Amino acid sequence: VKRLLDGSVPLLPRIGFGIVDVRDVAELQITAMETADAGGRRFIATGGRLSFKDAADALRSAFPERAGKIPRRELPDWLVRLMAPFSADIRANVGSLGVVKTIDNRAGEALLGHPFIPPADAAVAMGQSLIAQKLARQPRLGAAQGGGTGMATPSASPVQPIS
Repeated sequence: VKRLLDGSVPLLPRIGFGIVDVRDVAELQITAMETADAGGRRFIATGGRLSFKDAADALRSAFPERAGKIPRRELPDWLVRLMAPFSADIRANVGSLGVVKTIDNRAGEALLGHPFIPPADAAVAMGQSLIAQKLARQPRLGAAQGGGTGMATPSASPVQPIS
């Protein structure tokens, strides 16, 4: 998310990943410790799958002052494979190109008593936190849409910023 926000990723690989909001992880851990039936069981904590393209789209909507830095185009798989020998990050993920993995999180949701925060909302909340903690570089003035302060504007998402 940080690299998408600061523009250090010029194109989006066709890769998806499981994502979970830290608030769901904390709530799941506490609930599991307080629930006798949870003893000895494992719970997968994930809001679901999010592709780099979907993450970029959500971040672009939530942070319009950074929209010009967030990539829009997907990187062709053949080019990712061509670049793999020169980058450990790319090389480690080449096997995930175009692969869609599903994760069964029903046990975790049942324990929580509600669905996990949706993946796009979790990515936006992570972006809000990175910006608030000054961990995502500010866009240059004049970049994106008329400059901007570098601060996130409130989104229509029901997810509240992490404080």
